Amino acid sequence: MPEPQLSALIEQVVLETDGVLRLEPSLSGALVGLGRTVTAIGRPVDRPVDGIVITSGSAGAGPEIRIELALRWGRPATEVAEEVRTRVVEAARSVGTEPARVDVWILSIEPSQVESQP
Repeated sequence: MPEPQLSALIEQVVLETDGVLRLEPSLSGALVGLGRTVTAIGRPVDRPVDGIVITSGSAGAGPEIRIELALRWGRPATEVAEEVRTRVVEAARSVGTEPARVDVWILSIEPSQVESQP
């Protein structure tokens, strides 16, 4: 599956995971994204999803996937990270891609927004 479609699929399953607030690109992830927006032979290159970095695996292995997240306060971070990892592997396998590894980086944990009553 082409990387932009795989990124979109991963984005969907990650954001549906309880406890995930948003994808949150790290500085290194943002730089990778900027590098890929450069045009090649007059045509724009597909821009990856912020917070998802997919690189080629070594020696014929599947892709290496890094997910960079902000979480909601309340659910154990290790539990959310493991669920995200499992869901990403299952999603990739469902389209015929076997990831070499899936790393989940938690960049922030934030309180849930509580709407004030007037």
